[in-house]
Amino acid sequence: SDQLGLAVDAVYRYAGLHVQAEVITKQVRYTAAGRTPQFSLADLRTHYPIDNTSWGGYLLLGYRFEWGGIMPYVVAQRVEGYNNGLKALSTPLLVGVNVRPMDSLALKVEYMRVMFDEEAIFPRDDINLISAQAAWAF
Repeated sequence: SDQLGLAVDAVYRYAGLHVQAEVITKQVRYTAAGRTPQFSLADLRTHYPIDNTSWGGYLLLGYRFEWGGIMPYVVAQRVEGYNNGLKALSTPLLVGVNVRPMDSLALKVEYMRVMFDEEAIFPRDDINLISAQAAWAF
């Protein structure tokens, strides 16, 4: 296949305010040799891949307090893509807090809710996740 990927991102900071956004797109055009049948576990059928355009993006809003390097944030995302010709649509929403007690250490806890559109390849109930992360730069 021939593929083209493009992305643009931006960050804006003012005092403790942190705004960050990114949009990514991928275009796929299959060649005759590349359009081979693929079996999908999503619907237990064989599909021929189709030319498609997928995209995703997010917007993050946060505020970093001077005390303890604490930054509560919210993130809204949108993902539209294809898997074996079947459309995948989801809207994850995140709420979290990022703490930097020192420059080389970041601690993060976040809650994520993933909502699937009705026409997604896996129409299902929303998914709720809680995650924690520690990152140390040395």
